[in-house]
Amino acid sequence: MDAMCTIELDAPLRDLYRKKTLAWRRMGRQLALDVPADVFSSFQVDLGTERLLRRIGSCGRKWNSVLDLGCGYGPIALHMAARGAAEHVEAVDRDALAVAFTAHNARQNRLDQVAARGRIAYDLLPEAAYDAVVTNLPAKAGRGVHEFMLLGAQRHLRAGGEVWMVAVEPLAGTLDEILAVDAVTVRERTVLKGHVVYNVSFSGSPPVPAEPYVRERRPFAWKRYDYTMTALHGLGEFDKRSWATDLMLDVFHRQFAGKAVGSLLVGNPGQGHGAVVAAMIARSVEEINAVSRDLIALKATAANLSAAGYRGTLRCIHAVDLSVGAGARPDVALILLHRKEGLDVNVEKLRRLRVAGAGCVIVAGRTALTRRLLDRLGAFGIRGGVQKRRKGFCAALLR
Repeated sequence: MDAMCTIELDAPLRDLYRKKTLAWRRMGRQLALDVPADVFSSFQVDLGTERLLRRIGSCGRKWNSVLDLGCGYGPIALHMAARGAAEHVEAVDRDALAVAFTAHNARQNRLDQVAARGRIAYDLLPEAAYDAVVTNLPAKAGRGVHEFMLLGAQRHLRAGGEVWMVAVEPLAGTLDEILAVDAVTVRERTVLKGHVVYNVSFSGSPPVPAEPYVRERRPFAWKRYDYTMTALHGLGEFDKRSWATDLMLDVFHRQFAGKAVGSLLVGNPGQGHGAVVAAMIARSVEEINAVSRDLIALKATAANLSAAGYRGTLRCIHAVDLSVGAGARPDVALILLHRKEGLDVNVEKLRRLRVAGAGCVIVAGRTALTRRLLDRLGAFGIRGGVQKRRKGFCAALLR
């Protein structure tokens, strides 16, 4: 999957996302970290990250090039650059919001050594390019993903390269099993209260899972439309659609069943249920623009549209906002509201979408959030009303 990346945030939208600014002192250097609400450890720098950096610092390591895998808002990358542990740090994350805030934090702390990019683990990263891979392992990613993140590092490390990793202590048994293979040497295994820190090197190429993010494949049905989805780890709706998706599709069906749609925007598509079923409901959809902060959601949507037989143009856009590019005006937009982003962010993103010239916009989410959203949009002259509701969710139509 090729995704267009538009991870830069303008100041007004960034200010809406910002939860707080952390004054973080490490190794005699104070860093100012702007933190968005909807990312890992938004209250303070995670204790596991603190412990990992402390162990690396005690070893006195200095590298030319480091990969920060799953960078969040950038504490690992910025710390290593600030204390001179790395000449260059490449910080990657699947979440465009995390990448945008890492890039912003690097700029405001004048750390030009840090480059932030949107990636799913090692996708599109060069082989044999890094002296070290450093990561705070995501606890809920699943064994296959953990295995891929740990053992897949070997292909991207230079000779003599190493992995430094922290994980919550309950994962230690599983990680020990993953690392107990030929070609892997565990140099250090330090158990701290609640966490375990590993330092790993390689003497060869251990096998890695071919499809680490695939969770399961199962059939679905919506009204008379039957389809099959391959669900990926890290996304909801893997076993059933949400009420919000079903209500959104109900409104789309009422408006566009059997009609031709030139350009369809699907915002926050998740596994891709909305995009797949909408393409079946309409007589034809010439172009689908899938827009998401999450690269895994874009990957799942692209794969499931292809498997469902969609043959129109598909554009996957990795972005924080709902923009599909200058001058692009989707005829229809299907937007699943991101509840954790809050009211102000959702209002601003939808306001910008309408200003950009989007036609019919269908939004769906929690009823309380959606109603407040409609009230706020009305102040900008954007009118809309709830069309369907059920079980605390609703779908609304903006025209």
